[in-house]
Amino acid sequence: VSDRDAVVALSHRQDAATGALHLFAVAAPEGYPPMRERVRIPRMQSGWVVTPVSASVTEIQLNGNADPGGRIPVWLSNLVVTLMPKETLKNLRTRLQAPGSVSATILYSDPRVKKMIGDVKFPEHD
Repeated sequence: VSDRDAVVALSHRQDAATGALHLFAVAAPEGYPPMRERVRIPRMQSGWVVTPVSASVTEIQLNGNADPGGRIPVWLSNLVVTLMPKETLKNLRTRLQAPGSVSATILYSDPRVKKMIGDVKFPEHD
């Protein structure tokens, strides 16, 4: 299975009434040549919704779909689909905790979001 590459356009918005933060990613490969020895992901879209439920609970939704391009065995595709949410949430922890990261800057720019996720504790188990 060949390595993949993707060109993605990112955007975000926040619901003024609920404080919910919506993050979007959509494949935007036009004008960018594929990396050497990689298969370009031609279609992909994903999104996050981070919503305050209460003072101590935050709901995180992840959704998306993609055409990975090229040929991938069904067993591998199924494995990725089942592992991706867990790995993505683990990576979210890293991004939120990285001072100065783009994700942290976007998320912490609104005081309501900062309060909502500022004390989030991520468990260390798998």
